[in-house]
Amino acid sequence: MAMARRWRPQPGWIDRTGRVLGACWTLVFLMSTWMMYWFFVVDFRDAPPALPLSQMASRAQMRASQKGVRELDLKMNELLKELKQQTESSKDR
Repeated sequence: MAMARRWRPQPGWIDRTGRVLGACWTLVFLMSTWMMYWFFVVDFRDAPPALPLSQMASRAQMRASQKGVRELDLKMNELLKELKQQTESSKDR
């Protein structure tokens, strides 16, 4: 009917509102289909496989130990600086 130009709205507001509502529903359907394709096919296709819980725990432990190592390294650097300052001040005397 639309191609033959016989699909004309009636002069009332109800017919025009129904057409707008139908167009909105069509748009929502097309967008949801595209989003489902994007999220479930494209996005997760290249995702790495899930890790077992034991590996997840070991990674968390490794991060915590690395943080501890960093803190120890900073303290060691501070102590070395203090030691250098002390040796330089003892040389000056």
